[in-house]
Amino acid sequence: MKSNVNSQGRYCVVRDTKTGTASHPLVSAIVVDAGVRLQSGEHFGEKRCRGEYELLEFVESRPAAAASIAAAWPD
Repeated sequence: MKSNVNSQGRYCVVRDTKTGTASHPLVSAIVVDAGVRLQSGEHFGEKRCRGEYELLEFVESRPAAAASIAAAWPD
């Protein structure tokens, strides 16, 4: 099954649920066919398929994704 063609190539903020950490880090990603490719964090460049990430929001650019992640990060 393919993802929505209109979403392909868009930046988004996702929660990486595939990693074994309890916190499931927030990372920026770009939407690719049937999943996302991580654009930040420890697993940069890895692809996550459905069920391995939680889509939180779409953003307009990579700096906007970084700002969104920074706003959600606890002090």
